[in-house]
Amino acid sequence: MSRTDASLAVSLVVATITLFSQPLKQFLDMVASIEDQYHLAFLPALTVLSVAFAITQSRKRVESAAEARLSRARSAELGRLLTFGNALASSLDEEALQRTLCQQLPAFFGDRGYWLLARRGKVWIEVAQASPYGPQLSIESQEQLAEQALLGMATPGADRLGIELEEVVCFPLIVGPTVVGVLGVQNAPELAPTDRIASTAAVAPLALALRNLRVLHELQQQGIIDQLTGCLNRATGVMNLQGELRRARRSRRPVSILMIDIDHFKTINDTHGHLAGDAVLEKLGVLIGQVLRTTDIRCRFGGDEFLVILPETPLAGAEQAATKLRAAMKTLDAGIDGSRPTLSIGIAQAERGELDAASLVGRADAALYKAKQSGRDALRAAEPNEPARDYPKLQPSPTTTGDDFNVEPTRAAVARAASS
Repeated sequence: MSRTDASLAVSLVVATITLFSQPLKQFLDMVASIEDQYHLAFLPALTVLSVAFAITQSRKRVESAAEARLSRARSAELGRLLTFGNALASSLDEEALQRTLCQQLPAFFGDRGYWLLARRGKVWIEVAQASPYGPQLSIESQEQLAEQALLGMATPGADRLGIELEEVVCFPLIVGPTVVGVLGVQNAPELAPTDRIASTAAVAPLALALRNLRVLHELQQQGIIDQLTGCLNRATGVMNLQGELRRARRSRRPVSILMIDIDHFKTINDTHGHLAGDAVLEKLGVLIGQVLRTTDIRCRFGGDEFLVILPETPLAGAEQAATKLRAAMKTLDAGIDGSRPTLSIGIAQAERGELDAASLVGRADAALYKAKQSGRDALRAAEPNEPARDYPKLQPSPTTTGDDFNVEPTRAAVARAASS
């Protein structure tokens, strides 16, 4: 029945009452006679039952509405968690994770500020921080709060819905027995209990995302870093040299390389053992990172040879870097009965527009060969148009295409990996 049929419905009710008015009157008269004869009160009892029935139905409607609201709230919470989990699953680096947190955390915390620390070993690493209405906390303050939160979690009877510290609620992120991080949320305005419950549910996928990020970082490090020296491996070093040559061609800025060889390294292995040789290689890898710039890219080229890429550096600057490195090596205690291993270094600068990494490395290697021929513990710079030694394995991979626009890792990312 539609709203336009209301008049028809009223007419139907009136007609029904009119039709049954006489039987209804007889029924009421009979009830009245029974009441008089047996001293009963049908109508008051019926009124009480009717009121009780109406109250019960009203309560059921209220409870049903509350259950419906709770169901909708749970559905919305599950939707937020699902969206958050899917976004975290696609966050494969710190930048992507920062974007995900910026987009998704307001659904749980509103416009409150937050910070996130990841824990690797005993070191805290800041992953993200947002503070819309106040100053940002220093990394030292975040670390102190994170340590206090972990201590609070170990206390019997600790609140599992976050640890309140000053004006921050901290949520430790734990996967199994391992602490992977701590999330801190500003507690102004105060987080309601329902918000804390939702937040506790949200930190579980966040903890997994941090753990996965750490595992991925370790796998990447193992794939591109020589574990003994901490330098890039040969393949990654060559790839970055090709990238620097393309960048130099676009920017018209110089790029130079050093080919470094440890003098009489075979004698060190034969006389003192391979462990002593490994110690020399390890200390040289650290020394290169300490002496040269953070933007310089160091890699272990093979055996006791190292390749160092010097972006935006002409030949004269490369010679200065090589001189500093040789001088530092002479003061290095390699743990070999007080002796100091020396270095022979070949230097070469890329020609304008040069893209052939093999040719550049060949010229530097030819200069290194001359340094060793001159008596070792020396450096030599490749002369212009000097013949290069052949390095066919350095030719670009068949999968690379294009001229200036091949994709390569950013210099900053490689420098961070090499220095870690």
